[in-house]
Amino acid sequence: MSTRSHSFHVLGALLGAVVLSTGCSSGGSASSEPEAGGAPGGGLPGSGGSTSATSGGAATVGAGGTSSYAGGATSSGTGGSTTVTGSGGSNVGQGGTVGIGGVSTTGGTGTTTGGTSSMGGASSGGAPSGGSSGAASGGAAGGGNTSGMPPCITKPSEIVLIGDSYITGFSGSPALQPAIATIIPTAAMWRNYAIAGMSMAQGGIPLGNPAGVMYIPDQWPEAIAADKDIKLVVMDGGGNDALLPPAGSPAADCKNQATAGTMAACQMLVSTTIAAADKLVMAMASSGVKDVIYFFYPHLPGTGILSGTNPNAIDDYSAPLVQKECESATMKTSGKLNCHFIDLRTPFGSDYTANISGDGVHPTAAGQTIIATQITNLMKSACLGQSSGCCSP
Repeated sequence: MSTRSHSFHVLGALLGAVVLSTGCSSGGSASSEPEAGGAPGGGLPGSGGSTSATSGGAATVGAGGTSSYAGGATSSGTGGSTTVTGSGGSNVGQGGTVGIGGVSTTGGTGTTTGGTSSMGGASSGGAPSGGSSGAASGGAAGGGNTSGMPPCITKPSEIVLIGDSYITGFSGSPALQPAIATIIPTAAMWRNYAIAGMSMAQGGIPLGNPAGVMYIPDQWPEAIAADKDIKLVVMDGGGNDALLPPAGSPAADCKNQATAGTMAACQMLVSTTIAAADKLVMAMASSGVKDVIYFFYPHLPGTGILSGTNPNAIDDYSAPLVQKECESATMKTSGKLNCHFIDLRTPFGSDYTANISGDGVHPTAAGQTIIATQITNLMKSACLGQSSGCCSP
């Protein structure tokens, strides 16, 4: 391959991240203190009694009982006691009568982000009559369901890298994965399917790609075939579409034009790239992936042969479209997958000597450290790729 082709691949990683936006709660068990998601004990509500919980659980008890809210409390009924646990916990009683004429707010015991949902409690010595129960939005029967949170990672191979030379490195530019591993040591064991020089939908000069893998979306079936247990994808893509378009393409000059964002050919190039990335993200959602981190390329000095003389115009046109598409994934997948966008233009800034290698396209070691820091900071703040704590087991 010619030196120019080699550089092309490098530059490819540049522009295109084109597509593709905490707290946890967990269930516990019932005790004398209110806890999230307590387990059911014994004691069904008496005639007309009902319970409700919107934030932390609450119960209304008659015949000598009292009401408790936000976190649960112990209140005595006729001949017994009822404990209401917080965060949608269960009612526990032993022989007690849960009031006559109790009231219900939006339908009984509920949970917002998990916890145990019970039909009015369980009884020991009282007959159920008139109790009602309902689950608030997100509630589910069973203990500790936190399905609204990102899933916990049980092995490093559940995190996958796909993309281009901004991940693999190229020539004088180091690879990204080792930079991430200096912050998260287990990142060294993430599965990496990125291929230098590869585009999202058009052009590019792939280097060492397996048969049948021509574009970045083709990397995904390879990852699934090796092990379909994937919860988080870290990716880039689209830079080579803009910097290395197909020969004779009307968009071939976009990287040189200050008005690229207003040119129909350049707009079509970006649109085609985004459509391919969107299709890829939908395929990931169908495969059970819960989160995608999509990082978008920084500004370049415009001095490299492959970068062109004005690469930042097409970059700036693409950025808001890429972010919008990425953040729409939650709605498009009905909440099955969230796409988290990282725009590298601001953290890289204009210190090209420090952050961009001599080819005018790829990151230096300092540049890769910036990308690694952005990724790991997002993982921490959004609870992505975590093994315990804020994530859902």
